[in-house]
Amino acid sequence: MSKKNNEEINRKKILLLSIIVIAFIISIIFIVLTINKNNNKEEFKIEGIEVTKNKDIIKDTKVDILDITNQILYNRNKESIFSGIINNNTEKDLYIKELYIIFKNKQDDQKVLIVKDTTIKNNDKLPFEVSFDTNELNTTKIDYEIIK
Repeated sequence: MSKKNNEEINRKKILLLSIIVIAFIISIIFIVLTINKNNNKEEFKIEGIEVTKNKDIIKDTKVDILDITNQILYNRNKESIFSGIINNNTEKDLYIKELYIIFKNKQDDQKVLIVKDTTIKNNDKLPFEVSFDTNELNTTKIDYEIIK
């Protein structure tokens, strides 16, 4: 091969490598912009599911010595669903005779039993879920009532 041929091949290799590097950089920029765009959304949309926008009612809550976390309130197929996790972060087992959740809104309050005659072991968790055939997304406040 002649020197001129080698130079032509090297230029083509450099050009191809440059195109690959530019395409890679553009792909990375696109991915980063897409991730940032999705992270800035307040909520994700799933068809048929509507999630509450009231962050005050789904924030972590302390009830007596229990911590209630991972709360979510949403509508699915014309019913409201509220779920969360009850955490016993103490050093002893805790017996709960009854634990109620009270949904408050402008029209009325709805009191629902979520735990009955249950012992939560020390440092253990108890998930719960309640559903309603009414729309509870207009709830303005959530309270809990515990009977030991």
